[in-house]
Amino acid sequence: MGTVKRNSRIETELPLELRQAVNRLLLEPGTTYDDIGEFLRARGHDISRSSIGRYGKQYLEAYQKIKQFEDQAKGITTDADDGMPMEEAIGKLMLQKVMEALVDGTVDITENSKMISAVARLQSSHIQLAKWKADVEGNIRRKERERLQKETLDAVDQATASGPMTAEALKEKIREVYGV
Repeated sequence: MGTVKRNSRIETELPLELRQAVNRLLLEPGTTYDDIGEFLRARGHDISRSSIGRYGKQYLEAYQKIKQFEDQAKGITTDADDGMPMEEAIGKLMLQKVMEALVDGTVDITENSKMISAVARLQSSHIQLAKWKADVEGNIRRKERERLQKETLDAVDQATASGPMTAEALKEKIREVYGV
């Protein structure tokens, strides 16, 4: 028979603020489990070094996985030609990890309806993000086009205010406005 996983005393007995302080201490270079034990005893919690060690091992493993995930997402954002934002990169990376887990059999999708729902929401958010980006880019292009049209008309009005303009002079004015 397998062993039943118990929650750490740090997770079950410490208030959130103190647990967050322990997490910060675990990440602080040079801080030992004994130091953390003294820190907790000074605040009225007698938790053993081995309990702190078990919690610290789990926390640091999870932290390393998150850091690796963030580094991969940052790599995607810097490699992407379209200046992909971090959220989009993380979403793509998450979807990739879920698909890998499904393919290699570490996750049985028939037993995890929450995962199916989460993947569907993730895909939906990607679609919504893509639509929003297209709308924003379209609005930017439209506003730029309108600005250039107005500049061109203003330049032509200014140039023709003193009288008729030759076709060559009009072309030159347009080149000035558009920087061509």
